[in-house]
Amino acid sequence: AEPSGIACDHYNRYEEDIRLLAEAGLNAYRFSIEWARIEPEEGQFDAAEVEHYRKVIACCKAHGVEPVVTLLHFTSPRWLIAKGGWEAESTISYFKRYVSYVMEQLGDELHYVCTINEANMGLQLAAISKRFRLMAEQAAKTAAAAGKSAEGTVQVGMNFQKMMENMKYAAAENAGVFGDPQPKIFVSERTPEGDLLVMRAH
Repeated sequence: AEPSGIACDHYNRYEEDIRLLAEAGLNAYRFSIEWARIEPEEGQFDAAEVEHYRKVIACCKAHGVEPVVTLLHFTSPRWLIAKGGWEAESTISYFKRYVSYVMEQLGDELHYVCTINEANMGLQLAAISKRFRLMAEQAAKTAAAAGKSAEGTVQVGMNFQKMMENMKYAAAENAGVFGDPQPKIFVSERTPEGDLLVMRAH
């Protein structure tokens, strides 16, 4: 109902934003390089996108700001997720290929590079997701037994009935986009093997 659209449009307004942060007295800026922009299709790299990030790095330096790059901040290319995402062994070699390409192109211009933002986030989000899912399911069961809606029955501000409906919509959308109703994105509930895979990719 409320698409995010271009949000604050930093992609196009980075020069203004970097100038503002420099004027605010900041001397470093950590930003992410978007893997899906760099490698939109498997094995196909977009040189124009590399140049975009080269300009962001140059803009930082022109304003006396140290660019600090993060190579993965939760999002991944659609093609990667469709191939099993962050539970597939092949992701390690795909990530290595992407990282190698970016570093060959931009590494000489950087002093600080982070491989993966909060690599342990999958564990934390999985625990939160599981807790809320259990709460939503319990609320729905309790409401059904009483012949009522689960909306607003557990906690102020939490519409569990709507959450359950949205989970069904999300599964249908995921199946259409990725061929899997529960794709293994970076912040999915991981298996122990998936957690080891992330560490190995890092």
